[in-house]
Amino acid sequence: MMQKQYKLTMPDTVAWIGSGLDTATTFRNIHQYPLMQAKNTLVDFISNNYLENQENLFKIYPNLFIEPEKNDSILSTIQQQFNQYKQKNAQFVNHLKLIPEKLFKRHTE
Repeated sequence: MMQKQYKLTMPDTVAWIGSGLDTATTFRNIHQYPLMQAKNTLVDFISNNYLENQENLFKIYPNLFIEPEKNDSILSTIQQQFNQYKQKNAQFVNHLKLIPEKLFKRHTE
């Protein structure tokens, strides 16, 4: 939004994960989100209009009602996305770096 609305120039590498805010006025989800039920417990992942919870798939409706869904292809895709998120998260936790040190130094010196 800042880039389009205010012509803000963004660097090629940024220190956040994601693709920005969705400002649609109708119900939809074009993003992916992990959900944490308790401290250090990642078991839920939302992708588009689906929720994966411990290998169970649910469809999310506009009123935020969820219903079990049987679709192995979608479940597999969401599990891959969730695993990719967990790998990135583990990399950050292990190294505590969101951007390469060289890039950080270039913008802070």
